[in-house]
Amino acid sequence: MAKKPIFADAKSDLVTLQRLLNKHFAKNIQNAEGIEKAISQLNNRKGGALYFEDAKLEFINMDLGKDVRPVLEPEQYRLAVLEIRFTKLKWLSQTRQSLLNDPIQEFQLQLILKIRSNEKLLAKCAWHFEKHPDKKTNGTPEATPEFHHPLYHLHFGGYELIDDEDIECGNILIVEAPRLMHPPMDMVLAIDFVLNNFYSCHTCKPFLDLVSNPDYIRIVNNAKEKFWKPFAFGFASNFTTSHNFTSESQVSVVPTYAKNLITYSEKH
Repeated sequence: MAKKPIFADAKSDLVTLQRLLNKHFAKNIQNAEGIEKAISQLNNRKGGALYFEDAKLEFINMDLGKDVRPVLEPEQYRLAVLEIRFTKLKWLSQTRQSLLNDPIQEFQLQLILKIRSNEKLLAKCAWHFEKHPDKKTNGTPEATPEFHHPLYHLHFGGYELIDDEDIECGNILIVEAPRLMHPPMDMVLAIDFVLNNFYSCHTCKPFLDLVSNPDYIRIVNNAKEKFWKPFAFGFASNFTTSHNFTSESQVSVVPTYAKNLITYSEKH
């Protein structure tokens, strides 16, 4: 039997994710159109790569934990909405040789948490996940960043806390650095990240029903294979005497990719 094309596998996993969320988690999602948008965009190929962009969905009924600031009324915390916003994800088809280099061409993801009451913004937080771009929008090479940081990183705050709305941050200091290393995430891994960080395994039965579902476990493992395995091999190769491994049929990782996972290099 012929093997399905890679884009069909990616699309099938998102369709499965959509079905599982509708079955187990619909009451905790306010806007799930972003998954449908990503699925439809996967029908197209851009320069031989898979991609989707401007895909958003919102989660509600979260558990924000015990020590939360600013101090609000308990019912106000329950108004929190967390938006997953994929500005863009573009990656190459996965084959064994993809482990030799970075499969992802573009990656920008934001998590934006807001609490509103009667249309007034009471609190806001944001995290930005991205890959440092190789090129600018006009195609010219991207300059070396002012602050050296991992190729894939997580940054707290960013423009989302200063651009859109007038919000009082008190005396919290929000600065440009540091960028913290974090593996890249597709839609499946980003949603899994939100589920595991904002829904309690002790009190949220829909969470337990969803993450224990065999189909859910399968698509999360598929995503880890596609996006985290190259990252893991690249990171590990920094600590070997050469860039060769004795598993995965003697995988050899491109040295620049491996180095940039720890600190972005001028010679990308």
